Amino acid sequence: MNMTRNRAWQLALGAVLGSALLSGCGGSSSGSDDDPAPTPDPTVRSTQQGDVQGVEESWGLSFKGIPYAQPPVGDLRYAAPVPAEPWTETLSADSFGGSCIQPQSTFGAATATEDCLYLNVYQPEDADGTNAVMVWIHGGAFETGSGNSYVPTDLVDQGVVVVTINYRLGVLGFLSHPDLAAEDPDGYSGSWGLLDQQLALQWVQDNIESFGGNPDNVTIFGESAGGASVLSHVVSPTATELFDKAIVQSGAYTAIQPDQAAIEAAGDTFYQGLESSCSDIACIRELDASVIQAAQAAAGLDFVPSRRGDILPKSISTSLTDGDYNKVPVMTGSNLDEWRLFVAIGEATRLRAGQPEADAILDADDYAPEVASLIGVDEATAQSIINGYYPLSAYDNTSVAVSAVGTDVVFSCGMLGQIGQLVASSENAVYAYEFQDRDAPSIIGDASFYSFDLGAAHAFEIQYIFGSRASREANGMQSASLDLADAMTSYWANFAKTGDPNPSDGTGVSWPAVSATGEIIQLDPDGIATTTTAQFGTDHKCGFWSSF
Repeated sequence: MNMTRNRAWQLALGAVLGSALLSGCGGSSSGSDDDPAPTPDPTVRSTQQGDVQGVEESWGLSFKGIPYAQPPVGDLRYAAPVPAEPWTETLSADSFGGSCIQPQSTFGAATATEDCLYLNVYQPEDADGTNAVMVWIHGGAFETGSGNSYVPTDLVDQGVVVVTINYRLGVLGFLSHPDLAAEDPDGYSGSWGLLDQQLALQWVQDNIESFGGNPDNVTIFGESAGGASVLSHVVSPTATELFDKAIVQSGAYTAIQPDQAAIEAAGDTFYQGLESSCSDIACIRELDASVIQAAQAAAGLDFVPSRRGDILPKSISTSLTDGDYNKVPVMTGSNLDEWRLFVAIGEATRLRAGQPEADAILDADDYAPEVASLIGVDEATAQSIINGYYPLSAYDNTSVAVSAVGTDVVFSCGMLGQIGQLVASSENAVYAYEFQDRDAPSIIGDASFYSFDLGAAHAFEIQYIFGSRASREANGMQSASLDLADAMTSYWANFAKTGDPNPSDGTGVSWPAVSATGEIIQLDPDGIATTTTAQFGTDHKCGFWSSF
């Protein structure tokens, strides 16, 4: 653990002691009541584990790399996280902690460290203990990503204390093994990454007041896997006291989750497939992390939180249908062109692997096979769906057509269904959006590299919440999109403060809560407007997909 003495504090203390000794030589008492107390360092905050020293920024204070849990290694691999050990010397919080072990991806390099359970706190300079708190849970398909990648400059400027967190990923975060259930007194195992997130949220409850935040006004928010994580906590009985509001960005795709038995069986199969033939938990806990990482990359697994009796006794969908969840104000939404990101990543992967352009870019012959693979049907069924609902002639090219199918079936219609469940069963307000800026800058490299317009793709809205207007402009965001980003940051911050995204002074475009008529706000740089859930369902063909 990287702990350093607070050198400035040492020097100040030494100066005070030196002054006292000199006065003592003159015959006066070294403990005189007239001796000035040392001036507290304005960058130091106290936590239950020990003091941390942050860094003054132009917009406030940052505290990076604070450990909230012990490294999940040895006996703590595949176990519930344990709070970080206390420290006695001031911890220098000027650099990020390690990102959790993950393969190389479109969004970052591979990492091989398990010492990764850290969080970062970003504090407005004048935060006084009453400021709203937002805890960001990053996305990345539960396999990649890090809280270190998100700097919430404009949210902090809005007076919000922001926390970003790391949590265990991939097989180390979301796979289990039969031996683990056997060693647990209650027979529970799996979803370790969710347990990490809940311990981080408990850390916020215990410590955030020292950073100017109000522990009774905490909003959890996240995108993609982070949004699905938020939904998991919304339905988790063990998260009831950990947050007060929730924002789900493109996270409605995991309404159905595997049960504990299924995730244990997958884990058993995975580990028996390793060269070391690791089939028991003692062996698994001794494996080098790089061995696990290589095997995970080769296995091509998908990860989602599994159901387990304590933190996720039911699936998200069942909990929402039953009305059995933490009923807090919720903001939820999706993007107009979600699936274009995944089609683009596939195209880039093929091109960079050296495939000829004619093979790397989807054409008409690829349409039915791609749709069949996407939704798990045979090509004849896929062709029937295409003919009835997604004729190729309605789209600019095959990539855009495939993207329309993926957007609707994976993201938009799931989100619409959850809106209905939330409105039907909660006394708290629900706010819904669709992000529609097709001029959003690409977050996956030069947009001209791809054969089609990336549009308002998956994850493209994150840059409208994080960063600053200056950083967005430097990344190529145009005037109308910059104004939309300002509006979105305000909506998100206001929701965190009050449970209502609308500013108290009534300025800006009004965002109505979803009611019987089903309002959804359309976040479009050409003009923020509202539509109805009925029209949204028609646009995304949700009538068909709900019965599919």
